[in-house]
Amino acid sequence: MKKFYLAYGSNLNVKQMQFRCPDARIVGTAEIPNYQLLFKGSKTGSYLTIEPKQDCIVPAAVWSVSERDELALDRY
Repeated sequence: MKKFYLAYGSNLNVKQMQFRCPDARIVGTAEIPNYQLLFKGSKTGSYLTIEPKQDCIVPAAVWSVSERDELALDRY
């Protein structure tokens, strides 16, 4: 069964998604209004997240993913 996955950050990279999720197909683009991208972490590593912020927009992509793809995304 296919699901829709809303991606931002590095999961907008088509080549990376094809490597991680071979069954994934891009459906379209989207925007997440009133949110901003933030890097969080420590000296040993960081990650990208989103948090609410008025008048900001986060670019996003909508992917169709399989169960296998969803499991692969959970590893990252």
